[in-house]
Amino acid sequence: MRILKAGYGLDPNGFIVSDASKDKIDDVYMTCIHESIESFKQVFHQELHSVYLYGSVAEEKRFQNPF
Repeated sequence: MRILKAGYGLDPNGFIVSDASKDKIDDVYMTCIHESIESFKQVFHQELHSVYLYGSVAEEKRFQNPF
């Protein structure tokens, strides 16, 4: 895997830059997220360091159900 540098979604120190935030995730998604993380832990064991959630749910831009 190639090492990414600033300008590819990383800041100058190599940290991920994103509008995503755990605080922006609606509770309706949390069960799925927690279950997914537990599955990752079972598969990757000690190799799992972090789980990053991207996209409309984590950025609070998801489709709002009008009903």
